[in-house]
Amino acid sequence: MNLEATKDQLSSGESPAFNTSYIKSPSPTLEMNQLMNKLEKQGKEICRLGFGGSPLPIPDILGEALKLNAGESAYPDIQGLASTRVAIADFYQNLYQFRFSPDQIMIYPGSKEAIFQILTILDGPVLIPKASWVSYEPQAKMAGKEVIWLQSDVSGSWKLTASNLESGLPKKSTDFQKILILNSPSNPAGQTYTPDELKSIAEVCRKNRIFVIFDGIYGTPYDFNEVRYSSLSQFYPEGTIFTGGLSKIFSAGGWRFGFAILPDNIQWEAFRKALVFRQSESLSGVCHPVQLAATALYKNLPDCQSYFKTYHQIFK
Repeated sequence: MNLEATKDQLSSGESPAFNTSYIKSPSPTLEMNQLMNKLEKQGKEICRLGFGGSPLPIPDILGEALKLNAGESAYPDIQGLASTRVAIADFYQNLYQFRFSPDQIMIYPGSKEAIFQILTILDGPVLIPKASWVSYEPQAKMAGKEVIWLQSDVSGSWKLTASNLESGLPKKSTDFQKILILNSPSNPAGQTYTPDELKSIAEVCRKNRIFVIFDGIYGTPYDFNEVRYSSLSQFYPEGTIFTGGLSKIFSAGGWRFGFAILPDNIQWEAFRKALVFRQSESLSGVCHPVQLAATALYKNLPDCQSYFKTYHQIFK
């Protein structure tokens, strides 16, 4: 390094060089929220339609558990506290009949971070259905991925169909694998995929070596259109990463607690180790008191069921 040249460059006020190829404006939902905050401070009356966040209070047990554990200052396990991962696995088995083991689970500061970390490690172009959450495309591009948009339309309630998935695949692709991001219930469309729809999509994914990030952040055991909540991991367990968290179903967006659940087979073990390594060198681990509070909530099934019942009665 030429110290004199560096000194001259800094003293001249030159901007540092960095990669700006993927930088546009901030996330539209975050940018909209900042604008609404500004207008409210000016005395304007605002109807907030930006964030997909619930205005309901968090479950009582969540706040009480955080108070009890606020003094826990030790660095947590990189993958997430064992007790937290056990509680999440039990929660999804008891309420949803999803079968996951605690060893499959990685804890993150929000499912948004989980999706991004996965995209930085998993190879292949990213397939995104049209009418999708605003951060999928920027995250994929920040991870250096090609983005391929998949057709959907209003007549099909903006759902991705198996035929649209297959017809949307690049015809002469040399990529040995691809990544599909699928969100159910959908942001922004609000629709939930039925088990039969997921089975059809799973067949296409299995045949074409498409690995799936299944974003289940809005999923609860009940749905407004009477469709029982299902995950693609039930029909394509060997190739689906399930992501979720506290933010939507427990009205705790600002808590920044999420997770990813990897497929349970030896082929994914190296991938899990890569995620653990990346977390160890970047985030270290997720806030210890928040993990303990989440553990208390996930373990209290009666409170969770009561909260979901009230949640759905209000929003229905």
